[in-house]
Amino acid sequence: MTINFDSEFASTAASPTFATLPDGTYDAVVTRVQRVISTSSNPMLLWSITITAGPHAGAAIAKTTTMPTERQSPEKRAVIFGFLKADLLYFGLACAYRDIETNLRDLAEAPCVVSVAERRGHQHVAFIGRPTAVVGAPKPAAGGPTRQK
Repeated sequence: MTINFDSEFASTAASPTFATLPDGTYDAVVTRVQRVISTSSNPMLLWSITITAGPHAGAAIAKTTTMPTERQSPEKRAVIFGFLKADLLYFGLACAYRDIETNLRDLAEAPCVVSVAERRGHQHVAFIGRPTAVVGAPKPAAGGPTRQK
């Protein structure tokens, strides 16, 4: 069987592009989280996030969270584990490392607040604070985040 790449390419819609936002804090929602392999062959989480309020509502941004590898020193892995754990705990996801990938779908539609800042020519995205204007989302419980299902 011969695959007609011209036909497939022509009939495929373009993937959404990610926005470049001004530095600031934004109410948002996680639309998807998936484990991917970086161009340097390292595993990472790719977060697709949509801004939900303000003049940039509807804009899509991406965040990556590095995952450790056996090639890294124990000290480097400890730093990477710390950032990975902080991102997951922001959404109340506390699980064994081996279970992270199977729990990622639970993070879809989770409200969040992100800080966006330009750093060394790249847009840096971090989870901060608690959501305040996510339409239709329940308010997080006092004292900590909630995980939306």
